[in-house]
Amino acid sequence: MQVGGVATPTGDIDTYTQEKIMSEKKSGYEIRADLLSQAQGLLIDNRNLITDKYHNMVCRAQEQKDVAWPEYPSELSIPMTAQDVINVAKQFNDFVNSK
Repeated sequence: MQVGGVATPTGDIDTYTQEKIMSEKKSGYEIRADLLSQAQGLLIDNRNLITDKYHNMVCRAQEQKDVAWPEYPSELSIPMTAQDVINVAKQFNDFVNSK
């Protein structure tokens, strides 16, 4: 129960999201699914940063005639694979399990 945004002993509530704070332990499947999701998000964010940087260089080359046209980033010519996501998730898992 929540009273005035404060969690009471009967249930912990996140005051920002109003969601129940995880009190039950996650299964191994749920933990792996979370790690895979986080790994995929990181890889997508990294690709987006590379894409944005390339886009900015192209815009600069279009605006200024003395700037050379940038080469297409080699990282973007290789598609992200499931194995890439798994490898990053394993790195996350190894970090979490290290003592």
